[in-house]
Order: sequence, then structure tokens, then C-alpha cells
Amino acid sequence: MRTMIMILALLVAAASSAPPAVVDVDVNGLWTLSIETPRGTRSFDAQFVQNGEELTVIPKSDDRFTSEGHGTVKGDTVTWTWEQESQRRGKITITFKGTVSGDTMSGKAQMGGRGTSDWSAVRK
Repeated sequence: MRTMIMILALLVAAASSAPPAVVDVDVNGLWTLSIETPRGTRSFDAQFVQNGEELTVIPKSDDRFTSEGHGTVKGDTVTWTWEQESQRRGKITITFKGTVSGDTMSGKAQMGGRGTSDWSAVRK
């Protein structure tokens, strides 16, 4: 009987110390991104291609982004970086970090040393 109680106690302890479940998300598809800027909200479409934790973000309707973005999807956290070309400011690197919830995402973007901006995205 003591052995059964010990085994049961060990099983309960092991279950309670298990790491929290990882949330699997799928961000593949076309999304409309919106970024809050000093000049107002800018919106554009981007194709998200997810392969496991690897992420590629391809701008579809904004010619100022000069390259694909690359990043990761880990749990419900999404992060990617891409470059934007500006006639006044030249090339800047923008790093997006946020949370995915179903068909929406939101977070903060580090605007290449020029502060942060709020961003959001909705799956099309």
C-alpha cells in the first residue's frame, strides 16, 4: 500500500511540474499589416510563409520595403526583421515582435533606432 501511495505522489508531482503547453500557431497566408507612425496609420499587405519556427514575410503592396523579412514563430510569439528604404532617411531596419491570436496579431516594432511603433495585422 505504501508503494502505491508513493507512486501516486510521484505521478502527481511530475504532472504538476510539467512545463506549460506550447501554443501552436499557423501564420501562413496573406495578412494586412497596420503600423502607427507619426504621420498616421500605414497599412499594406504581406505574405507570411511559415516553415516550422522559421518565418519569411514578403511585402506585397509597399515598395519601400526592399527585402523579405525573416524571423521566427515560437509558441504564440512572432518576430521578424526587414529593411525599409526612405528617400529622406535612407535604409532602416525594422524589427517586429508580437503575439498571434487566431486571425490577428499585434505588438511593437523597433523602428531602426527611431523609437517604437504599435503594429497589428489581420489575416485576409
